Amino acid sequence: MKRPGSADGAGNEKDRQPQSVQVQIFGQKCNIVGDEDIEQIKMLAEFVDSRMKEIARQSRGIPAIKVAILAALNITHDLYKAQEKSKNIALKGEKLLSLLESVVED
Repeated sequence: MKRPGSADGAGNEKDRQPQSVQVQIFGQKCNIVGDEDIEQIKMLAEFVDSRMKEIARQSRGIPAIKVAILAALNITHDLYKAQEKSKNIALKGEKLLSLLESVVED
């Protein structure tokens, strides 16, 4: 969650008031406060919950804190891969644009 007043480039975030929503992640009720839409907060909580349950099923008997750490590592790994893919796509796009511009100039 972004801190209240942070901007993501979509409208004037300073006018948005922090919202609170209660979610349940891995059997624990959590009050989340953020400036994101409540439905998005719920969706993110459900995503984390599903990842933790998936890890718990695969690794029976490990403590909840280790499940949370593994889920955080898995989610972070997925984010890192997506960022790398995005960078590669942007670089390819820049190369293609440069090639296209050189062809058009000739």
